Amino acid sequence: MIFNAAGELAAPLINKAAIRADYLSANARQLESVYNYQRVVINAFTEVINRLSAVQNYSKSIEVRRQQLQALEASVAIASQLFQAVRVEYIEVLFAQRDLLDARTVLIDTKRQQLSAIVNTYQALGGGSAVLCPPPDQPDAPGLPPLPEPNMQMDPPQPPRLPDALPLPAPRKEKDAP
Repeated sequence: MIFNAAGELAAPLINKAAIRADYLSANARQLESVYNYQRVVINAFTEVINRLSAVQNYSKSIEVRRQQLQALEASVAIASQLFQAVRVEYIEVLFAQRDLLDARTVLIDTKRQQLSAIVNTYQALGGGSAVLCPPPDQPDAPGLPPLPEPNMQMDPPQPPRLPDALPLPAPRKEKDAP
């Protein structure tokens, strides 16, 4: 028994190098964990900042597109007035209306991208987990209120209203040559 106790007391002295190696290895793993944690935090912060700036950029873009839309609406009005005054052909009015429709489409796409960026920002902040949105085959998750019934009687989106057909101008009379 004395030899056994002496052996247990002498073991750390004999295995000094192995114990020191285990200690240094544990320190290295701890530093690696700290560095990995810092990397994850910095990446998450960068991702959130990038997505927030995307939302702000889309907001600025929407404002510019709305100003463009106002200018094109004025252009359509002016083209219609010029057509009624027989200063331009009807094709000019149609071109102005086409440009206005294209601008509205671009504005809608930009707004959709902005909403998508907002959802992505929410997800980057940790939202949007599967527990909050159960799959369709499991309508209610435990501990969550039931999902509302979808409203199937939504009105379909209406196309933009174009001005009524303008009357065609009377043919221009050319002066008779002498």
